[in-house]
Amino acid sequence: MTETPPPQDTPQRDEDLNVAPSDKSVLSSGRVKRHWSFHLSMRGIGLVAEIVGLFLVVIGLVAGFGLWTLSSGPIKSEFITRQIASGIESRLPQGYAVSLSGAEISEVVGGLHLHIDGFVIRDETGKSVIVAPRAEIGFDGLSLLLGRLVPRDIELSGLLVAVTIKPDGTVAISEDLIEATESNDVPNQTTTPEMDAQNAAPLAMGAFIDALSLKQGPLGILEKATLRNGILRIDDQRRGRSLRYRNLSLVFERVTDQQIELDIGADSDNGPWRVEASLKGKAGETRQLNLKTSDVRVSELLGFAERGTIPLRTDMPLSLEFSAEVDGKSELTALKGAIKGGRATIILDDPRAPPIRVDEVKGEFALSDDGTRIIIPLIEFASAATHWRISGEVRLPHLADDGWDFVLRSGGATLMTDLSGRPPVSIDRFSLNGTVTAGFRATRIDAIEIMGPDLALTGNALLGAADGRDGLRLFLKAEKSSALNLLAFWPSFLVPEVRAYLGQAIEGGMMTEAKYALDLDPESFAAAAAGKAIPDKSVALEIAFQNGTIRVDKGLPRFINTKGRVYASGKKVSVEMDAGQIELPEGRSLAITSGTYKVPNTDIVPAPLKPQDINVSADGVFQNLHMDRAFGSEPLDNGTVRVKVNGQGLLINGEGLLGGAASQFELRQAKDATVQDATVSMIIDDAVREKKQMRTQNLLNGPVTLNLKLTGIGSPKIRGTGDLDLQKASVSGLIPGWTRPTGKPGKATFNFTLMPDQSIKLGDLTFDDPSAAFRGSAEISPDGELKAVTFSQLRINAGDKVAASLERLQQGYRVKIQGDTLDGRALIKTITSPGKNSATSGQDIDLDLKVGTLSGFNSEVMRNADIRIQTKNGGLKDLRIDGKLAQQSVIAQQARGENGQPVFVIQSADAGALLRFTDLYKRMNTGALSLQIAATGEPLEGTLTIRRFAILDEEVLAQLNAQPGAPGGKPIITDPRNVQFNRLAASFTLGSGRITIKDGVISGPVIGASIEGTIDYSKNGIDLRGAIVPAYIVNNLFNKLPIIGQLLGGENEGIFSINYRAVGQLSSPSISYNPLSVVAPGFLRKLFEDRTPSEGVKPPSDVPKQP
Repeated sequence: MTETPPPQDTPQRDEDLNVAPSDKSVLSSGRVKRHWSFHLSMRGIGLVAEIVGLFLVVIGLVAGFGLWTLSSGPIKSEFITRQIASGIESRLPQGYAVSLSGAEISEVVGGLHLHIDGFVIRDETGKSVIVAPRAEIGFDGLSLLLGRLVPRDIELSGLLVAVTIKPDGTVAISEDLIEATESNDVPNQTTTPEMDAQNAAPLAMGAFIDALSLKQGPLGILEKATLRNGILRIDDQRRGRSLRYRNLSLVFERVTDQQIELDIGADSDNGPWRVEASLKGKAGETRQLNLKTSDVRVSELLGFAERGTIPLRTDMPLSLEFSAEVDGKSELTALKGAIKGGRATIILDDPRAPPIRVDEVKGEFALSDDGTRIIIPLIEFASAATHWRISGEVRLPHLADDGWDFVLRSGGATLMTDLSGRPPVSIDRFSLNGTVTAGFRATRIDAIEIMGPDLALTGNALLGAADGRDGLRLFLKAEKSSALNLLAFWPSFLVPEVRAYLGQAIEGGMMTEAKYALDLDPESFAAAAAGKAIPDKSVALEIAFQNGTIRVDKGLPRFINTKGRVYASGKKVSVEMDAGQIELPEGRSLAITSGTYKVPNTDIVPAPLKPQDINVSADGVFQNLHMDRAFGSEPLDNGTVRVKVNGQGLLINGEGLLGGAASQFELRQAKDATVQDATVSMIIDDAVREKKQMRTQNLLNGPVTLNLKLTGIGSPKIRGTGDLDLQKASVSGLIPGWTRPTGKPGKATFNFTLMPDQSIKLGDLTFDDPSAAFRGSAEISPDGELKAVTFSQLRINAGDKVAASLERLQQGYRVKIQGDTLDGRALIKTITSPGKNSATSGQDIDLDLKVGTLSGFNSEVMRNADIRIQTKNGGLKDLRIDGKLAQQSVIAQQARGENGQPVFVIQSADAGALLRFTDLYKRMNTGALSLQIAATGEPLEGTLTIRRFAILDEEVLAQLNAQPGAPGGKPIITDPRNVQFNRLAASFTLGSGRITIKDGVISGPVIGASIEGTIDYSKNGIDLRGAIVPAYIVNNLFNKLPIIGQLLGGENEGIFSINYRAVGQLSSPSISYNPLSVVAPGFLRKLFEDRTPSEGVKPPSDVPKQP
């Protein structure tokens, strides 16, 4: 190391260089001094002149030699290298050393330049501090002659600097500088953006500007300084992170005596950034500083502060425009600036806290006119749906010990919560005022106020060391606020497990009053940030709430419409409910009068409050309970319900009227399950079926017991099994032909699935007893109507072997029956005699039947039966029949009538067999039948014609022989057991189950008759009348004549005939005759007809029954 002699004091202008200091006292008087002046010898004067002249000659020779040498090229000298190193060392701290590989001086325009190679500065331990492969220093030549190097400009190329921040926070130069700086490794992470608030100093803008502008300042002697292609690497051993700056450049230039320009730039791991600054004005006068940055990352500005000082990091690009002005006394007179941050992510040091996405941050500030405050007209923060616009001011401290008072306010904002699916919180008014103490040791928030819809929050806080304490103290109070709105203001990094749990558990409700106090010393604050336990007394929370919706466990039902209080400390949580309801599936609910939920002796801060760690217990009985939609859409009335909740789960059982039916039920839910299981038993009697408008009157009578077992309640599909006990009920035609008496055991079993749309699918529907057997499936629509039934096996009568299906249409049903054999009597009766109580009464029917052997009435069988019948609005829409009866074809089809109108035609070569098959008439033998019915109209009109048939063993015909009327009193019919007829013809109308006959004629060789009246199948009644004509051909001969025929009896009634009337039930009508009508001519015979109105199925009381 080259030692530098201490600098000598420069003699003052008035001192005598030839007089010893001890002699100065004798020169105190002016007289003596004047004497020295007047008596100085000429020889002394000449000596002085000679010395001065010699000195000037020496200087001239040296200067001339130097100029002559420089004119020949740069000067290189080991002596000059040592002197330059010694001169630089003299300006460094004690112990630092400078080494140069070489140096040379050259002449350039404007002065001399010193070129240095291998420039290295080492600290007192010998470690490299700065390495520059090449440096150039411009200086004044006179300063070199005087032995004092006064640089005017400096340029460094390829500067290499490496800095290490040790675990204890101290800063040191890297031990292996050159290897560290020349390494090509790219660091994995950049630094954490932090700032040590405690070590920051108050604003001293005047002192900073003085340092730049005064000639006595550190940069006062420089006219220009340049750094090019530098490299700076900072290693933070506390975090294992490093930051590397490449292409580091700096240009400092004193443009004029009144203007300085500064430009700094570098490429970091986050991208390039640049800082531009300018200072205008002279020292002692008004000066202005302008500063501008672009794309400087926040991490670059905050640097490597102590871990935990600012517990976050971000790559936010920051742009700043700043101007400041000071007067001649270096006092701040003007300040103005604007700052803008771009899109970025803020990551908190706590790994449990979610990242914060930021779209934009910008703000403005300016010094007030009186110079006492910094006015903040705008701070704007945007992140997705979160949007803040804040204004305020900061009061500058007057003394060093004063703090920085601040006020912030906002007239409206929105805050997006991190709770999924929750809308942003609207804020109408926000204000915050407080103080940052001197030295930035603490921040005191004297008052905070946040107001908005369903939001009223006030409080205060203290962070840091102040008022004789250190740590974090916070107090908040809310009134009439939404619970979800308050959760939005819970910082995500503060006990995030508890916050996340409450965010999921609380789904709604109002907090009428809430108080929250937090008091953490530095150790407790560090523990909270690290997710460790905090003292129980550090937290005090008290909340009164109403209309709350809480789900304490995702596997348990929600508590809705709750009212109560919440108490919490550092290790305990208690929720007391004064009222509320337990929400049950399908819109049902269960009222509760009180309840308690506790987490005793638990470290609430680190505890994740997992649902499986929560134990809830409750036990109660409800009397005379009413619940809407207790089972599907069915309500519960007069219920007695027992509820039990414990560590095993939920149990609800009881009895009551479920949908009007006496029922018993039980519901279970395991603790960790998300669905419930249930059993239900219901007694459905005639009154319940009538109330539910089930069309089962006279078809199903008596109580039926329905038992159900359900699983998966609460899931999209509820499944189960069930059975229907018919032992106490009777069946008569529920399915056509099915009858069973009361008292015989019989159960239908099935499984079912309740679909999301509330429709029901039945499977494995099985019933088997002597009365009937079937196996299949069914589907019931959401409105309770039967939608479809499919029987893979159906037996109503012995010998049935068919499959059947029923499908719901818009106004009726489509029925398909296919198989080998079927007893069709019940089906025929349903078609020919539909009753009001039929299951299909008033419904449209589309029947498609294909059976190999179809059994009818009176032992008649139709082979290869193919029948299609369609009805619409009570009328016949389509009719098609193809089969064989008694080896004769039976055909029905649609055709066109005489006038072109659509008609249905039924034809049979054996009319007697068809009438017996349909049980319309049993005594007819053979005959060719032709039936024609109009396809449209109300009622339907038709005609019937039967030719060449016989009536066998008809008792009514035998009774005619006992009636007067034949000539000479002979029997009217010679063989009443076999009466031959040539023709039967009649016109009729058909509608509403009623046939009205008119102009009916039956004629044969022996006897004939006229017929008119009604047959009412809906009432099972008959009312027919007419005249019986003996010896029909002869007796009716003159009746064909005009006018005379009408006087004698009219067409088809003969000269001599007997009036009759048949009235009563279809199966056994009562027939009466009027003997006086035999002797009355035709025009008087009508006077003897019986016109007494019929009364349903009862015969008139004045008409005696015939034996």
